[in-house]
Amino acid sequence: MDRSVDPCEDFYHYACGAWIRSNPLPKDNGVRAPFVEIYQRTLLLLREILEKASVPDPGRSVAEQKSGDYYAACMDEKRIEAQGVLPLKDELDRIAGVSSREALAVLIAHLQAADSVHIFSLDSEQDYRDSSSVIASVDQGGLGLPGPDDYFKRGAEATRIRALYVEYVRKMLELQGDAPDRAAAGAEGVLAIERALAKSTIGPLARLDPANLYHRMSRRDLMALAPSFAWDEYFETIAAPTFTIVNVRVPGFLERLERLLKSAPLDAWKSYLRFHVVSWWAYFLPSAFANEEFDFYEKTLGGAQEPAPRWKDCVEFTEGSLRDAVGQLYVKAAFSAKAKEEILGVDRALEEALAREIAELPWMTEATKKEALDKLHALRNNVGYPDHWRDDSALNIDRGDFVGNERRAWLFELRRKLMMIGRPVDWGEWKVAPTGIEGTYTPWLNSLTKPAGILQPPFYDEAADIVVKYGAIGAIIGHDLTHAFDGLGRQFDATGTLRDWWTPGDAREFKRRSRCFVREYSDFTPPDGVALNGRLTLDENIADNGGLRVAYLALKDLLKREPAAPIGGFTPEQRFFLAHAQSWCANVSGETARYWTQNDEHSLPQYRVNGVVSNMPEFQSAFGCKEGDPMVREKACRIW
Repeated sequence: MDRSVDPCEDFYHYACGAWIRSNPLPKDNGVRAPFVEIYQRTLLLLREILEKASVPDPGRSVAEQKSGDYYAACMDEKRIEAQGVLPLKDELDRIAGVSSREALAVLIAHLQAADSVHIFSLDSEQDYRDSSSVIASVDQGGLGLPGPDDYFKRGAEATRIRALYVEYVRKMLELQGDAPDRAAAGAEGVLAIERALAKSTIGPLARLDPANLYHRMSRRDLMALAPSFAWDEYFETIAAPTFTIVNVRVPGFLERLERLLKSAPLDAWKSYLRFHVVSWWAYFLPSAFANEEFDFYEKTLGGAQEPAPRWKDCVEFTEGSLRDAVGQLYVKAAFSAKAKEEILGVDRALEEALAREIAELPWMTEATKKEALDKLHALRNNVGYPDHWRDDSALNIDRGDFVGNERRAWLFELRRKLMMIGRPVDWGEWKVAPTGIEGTYTPWLNSLTKPAGILQPPFYDEAADIVVKYGAIGAIIGHDLTHAFDGLGRQFDATGTLRDWWTPGDAREFKRRSRCFVREYSDFTPPDGVALNGRLTLDENIADNGGLRVAYLALKDLLKREPAAPIGGFTPEQRFFLAHAQSWCANVSGETARYWTQNDEHSLPQYRVNGVVSNMPEFQSAFGCKEGDPMVREKACRIW
């Protein structure tokens, strides 16, 4: 804390000022914050687990063998350097040998199936209009810059980023043996193809509306959008099941791909494919490739100063490819049944508080309240880890084949997901890893998930003061809980089906109240001058505000039964708000802040704190703030 700051002037820096000064940015990351700190702590524990599991031993469990051998293959830098691009030779030779557009379409299908080029993605998902059905899903992809707007933005900074991206593409082509002039021409060709794809790619703001991502059609209609693409070969290669219905999230993207398959120069396509194959696999290749990838993505875009040590990358790759195998080992080492039971208790307390709030809302009619309460009572709570671990015993992991391990793991997972098509919905499915550090709400499952990874200090500590628990993990649970009723979540009903269950008047009032948050957060301007986008961050801001209020109400219910005394000169109410604020203490590089404000649905940390408490009379009462203080908004925003 920085007690020289008036909490009513700037609560974030009052709660976090000393932390910010004493926790400078690390060299390998553009952010330092509790989320990052617990992630690093998790990586350290996973490193210990994986290094032990990587020692060959016939007594290892299946999870230990697969996780340990994958990690060992990743850490074998001598083998990786010696192999060069040999693991990708088949793909690169196929690209070099293409001489016609017909062969190009078949080639792209092969590369897509080999986890080497992702122009689009194929997956399974619940049907938005019938949550009991699982259908196929196709989505956009194919870009190297973070978002479609990055290809068209004006201004010196946007122009600089594009120029550096072209330079990155050129270097990756040169590393494959291209002469400088050929690599330069190839890089321009790559940019031209990506710019064309970007014109039909929808950005993060548009993707917040499910109506923009729901285009149910037949398999034949999908194939007709891009008839030049070798769909039959693609489906056969990945062993996709027969399906008749698919949600094509962005039909215009596939139509654009079709035009490009017919019009873009063949040499430009070959450069595009060679670049994306090598860029995608850069961290699985010799250091020359990995260093170039780091320089552009982590340093230029992310603000990191030097690469992370190899072991960190290998832990991340192992966890990403073997989610449940690694998750089992982590949970056994770091998560207790007592913690799971306590978190479920906090869940129930917050749900009771929110139910009471909904029942007493003055602006919502009884018809909509009934639907909202039905949805709340139908909510599924997942805590720590799934009830059933995925069976990946048939997946082959070879400690001498790093690229092959990743490719087999990716294809194994893709086939697992595709085999869900046409089958009953698994209502207990987890969308996040047990080691994950973020809670989630999944609208089509109507479920909350708090993975074991996030349930550690400062968000959760079994030994902590209960007030602190409610201010930290309680606020996070409340945040995810109110996602069920934000701009996106409110469009799905208790069964997870996309259905308008609001009366027209209530829907209008919700949108009117939402506009207050859009104005509030759009008025915040970070030091680098890039204003927040209150529309992009709207749902997260609604959840931040509603979540903290619901957690506070649940705490007050608890304090009626179990009164708490002041600690360290702070009342229970003050400790609650301090615990919440200190969950968001952060240092953020200018590069990361710029990317964050333009692409992330979450506001920057200081606005996640000050933006919320300035709307809460309960905070103002706890700290004695007066009308006119910065932490007392003249027109407070509130939905829940």
